[in-house]
Amino acid sequence: PRLPGIRTLLPLPGGDLLTGGTDLKIRRWDHYSPDRSYCICGPNLKGVGIDDFYETKSSFGVQVVQ
Repeated sequence: PRLPGIRTLLPLPGGDLLTGGTDLKIRRWDHYSPDRSYCICGPNLKGVGIDDFYETKSSFGVQVVQ
């Protein structure tokens, strides 16, 4: 079985990213304001919460948004 995660990346003008993952959702990641990142579309799976909150932290000097 494949590990869950991002399978496709599309860089947008200005630094934002569109991603598609194993959860079948498409997300827009805001480069300048990570708290404004959001899910564009995808299924709502029973028992899985809505992920409209993304956490920002620093790891070894790199900003990580998840």
